[in-house]
Amino acid sequence: MTTDPIDFLQTPPSLGNQYSDDHDFGAILAALVPASDLAKWHADLDRLGARAGSNGDMLALAEDAELNPPRLEQYNAWGHRVDKIHTTQGWDKLHAIAAEEGLVATAYDGQVGGDPALWRVLQMAKLYLYHPSSAIYSCPLAMTDGAACLLGAQLASGEELPSVLRGKMERALRGLTTRDPKEFWTSGQWMTERPGGSDVARTETTATLVDAQERLYSLTGFKWFSSATTCNMTLALARVDQDPTLSLFLIELRPDGTDKLNGIEIVRLKNKLGTKALPTAELRLRGCLAHMVGPRGRGVPEIARMITITRIYNSVCAVGFMRRALAIAQDYATKRMAFGKLLIDQPLHRATLRAVETEIRGCTLLTMYVASLLGRSEHTPSSSTMHAAPLAALDGITTTAAASAVLRILVPIVKLYTGKRGVAVVSEALELIGGVGYIEDSGIPRLLRDAQVLPIWEGTTNVLALDVVRVLTRPRERDAWPALIATLRRVAAKDARVLAAVGAMDAAVMHTMRAADRGAIEASARDMAFYVAHVTIAALLVGAGMDVDAWIALHPLQWTVTTLGDVGAKL
Repeated sequence: MTTDPIDFLQTPPSLGNQYSDDHDFGAILAALVPASDLAKWHADLDRLGARAGSNGDMLALAEDAELNPPRLEQYNAWGHRVDKIHTTQGWDKLHAIAAEEGLVATAYDGQVGGDPALWRVLQMAKLYLYHPSSAIYSCPLAMTDGAACLLGAQLASGEELPSVLRGKMERALRGLTTRDPKEFWTSGQWMTERPGGSDVARTETTATLVDAQERLYSLTGFKWFSSATTCNMTLALARVDQDPTLSLFLIELRPDGTDKLNGIEIVRLKNKLGTKALPTAELRLRGCLAHMVGPRGRGVPEIARMITITRIYNSVCAVGFMRRALAIAQDYATKRMAFGKLLIDQPLHRATLRAVETEIRGCTLLTMYVASLLGRSEHTPSSSTMHAAPLAALDGITTTAAASAVLRILVPIVKLYTGKRGVAVVSEALELIGGVGYIEDSGIPRLLRDAQVLPIWEGTTNVLALDVVRVLTRPRERDAWPALIATLRRVAAKDARVLAAVGAMDAAVMHTMRAADRGAIEASARDMAFYVAHVTIAALLVGAGMDVDAWIALHPLQWTVTTLGDVGAKL
């Protein structure tokens, strides 16, 4: 029997264990974590890596959530307003997996043991594996973690709180950090409004005092872009009376335990380019009861703690998407024949894969290093961790204050850089797969659409570049830049080229910041931020003992200061 030549069927790419197959990620963790701790984490990470691959349970659940997007039921058959969002079993089970695997709890409950300064690295490693197979359930997790961090800090601050509010905060913190799927809460972060967008000072939502003793207010306003609309609670910004600055409020969406919303109307679900499985809504607040959290008029500084967490999540999700796209392209290259050879055996195709891999390696190292700094900003690292973790042994960051200073400058850098590079890398991987990568049924276009949100969420590239400028110019944050430079000098000490590049970067940035024209400084901010990312990654690669030559070949460590603001920003 002969085979009809038109009966050819291409073997599709598949995904193995997303932890054990990712050798670069293993090397990055080994640079950040003592070998004894990493060995204890292996079973957890290996199990989650298997669940996220082709033979695991997560991809089918994500597919169910993607193919059956959330649906808003505003009224029931009798005309009563119900504002109920219907999600699929797949979405709900991804919620359960997040709880079971401790995607949030790992950073809080101590179950993992060992040095608490390391817990954030394990948590973000889990997120890296979970996210690409989660239909973007990572988004509500980011806000959940941010809310847990903020509420935990408030409760530990020693501030005298009304008993009812303290009880609500303690209950919320338990729900946000549990591993029990039935008890696991998620949180929203309601900031974006129609007039302002990133300019939160233009918030129109008002807060009217109801009970001063309980710090209870009634909120009225319109939240234009609210993700995780099915959450249990949220933190929201609003203006009290005619205050020039905003205050922060804790809202329980269904405080009486029923399906009735707390003075909240869901106007509509957003029809977005991507993140289709994630319910994102426009909300009208009409007498929404909320408790003020933190001092009056200090809402933006208070919520900044939450935004730090969500920006790091955004970065982890970006590198997770990059790695997923590369994993598909690499496996496909071992199965697809063209011009008589497998794609993997064709020099240009192989070189392109290596370039993509180099970009991902650098982005992932920077991201996980920032996760390490987050952990060390929350908990003073033990001396054994400092000596046994290679990068920590080199960077010399031994106190929470030192970690916080470097974290402040690197969070906007890592978020803007990974968000921007994530779109380019996923697009390149799609192109490497070819025409079938452009076909919707392959699932690859979804990766590209979903990746496009990452340069936008939690601050666009330009917003974050200007945040870097603020760090460099604010007197109260003046320690951040010198702390970063000192850290990079220590980790890059073994490579004269990179050490010189760190010095040149310091001089170039300081030269730019001395410019008399504030407009010229701002016009330079984007290029400057990318330059800082390139040099920082090079230094970290040296410290981690990883391939810095490939990185420098991809990103020469140079910046022409004299042309900044004249030739346009880097795209």
